[in-house]
Amino acid sequence: MKNEAVSLVRNSGIPYTIFYPSTFMENFMSTYRAGNRVLLAGKSEHKMYFISGEDYGRQVARSFQVLKTENKEYVVQGLEGFTADEAAEEFRKHHTSEKLTISKAPLGLLKLLGTFSQKINYGAHIIEALNKYPEKFESEKTWEELGKPVVTLKAFAKKYERIF
Repeated sequence: MKNEAVSLVRNSGIPYTIFYPSTFMENFMSTYRAGNRVLLAGKSEHKMYFISGEDYGRQVARSFQVLKTENKEYVVQGLEGFTADEAAEEFRKHHTSEKLTISKAPLGLLKLLGTFSQKINYGAHIIEALNKYPEKFESEKTWEELGKPVVTLKAFAKKYERIF
């Protein structure tokens, strides 16, 4: 469906800008969390280039300044690549205002539970896709045109420890 939507936009004749962001750091404050636990499932096989919402927003805002009617597509990635396990540990280590633990479930268990819950089924499929997706670094053009991100996962974890 996503590819079809992109194709419709491209073929619409209307000027467009499409952003393809990597995984957001903010997920460590919501989606990956249950209380003081960071939740993971399965084995993350490849590095992801986590981007902060702040850096993403800065790049989107910059696109409004530099683009006129060009049709552009941008891959949006952060400064550092981490597997989900590495990123969770980096976040846990530097988000010191809470004592966080990392909990990991077998993906097969989530898939089994997903037969009883549409929400868990959806989550299991998303996690499996993220764990297996070989994200390669492709943001050079984005950084040249819209600016390089500045927020590291360590800095993000430290910043948000002051908020919560």
